Amino acid sequence: MTESPLVTVEFLGIVRQRAGDERGEFAAKNLRELWRAVAEQYPQLEGVCLDAGTLKNGYLASIDGRRFTRNSEESLSPGEHILLLSADAGG
Repeated sequence: MTESPLVTVEFLGIVRQRAGDERGEFAAKNLRELWRAVAEQYPQLEGVCLDAGTLKNGYLASIDGRRFTRNSEESLSPGEHILLLSADAGG
């Protein structure tokens, strides 16, 4: 059995305000697992920007500042840095 990679999630804008934290580290092999882990550690984000392992409309993930995605099946690699932010102007 392979372990899930450890990735860092940084919360920006309204997500940071709701989480009450700047960032966290999580083990997940794809974004669906990551969002479930984030919701478990930060239940106040469920229903705000997360919904059962997916991002709600109006929110995006940026992976290592190279690409934006909402695809929950997107694979993750060890050490990746994920930004979770509102797609609205100003985050």
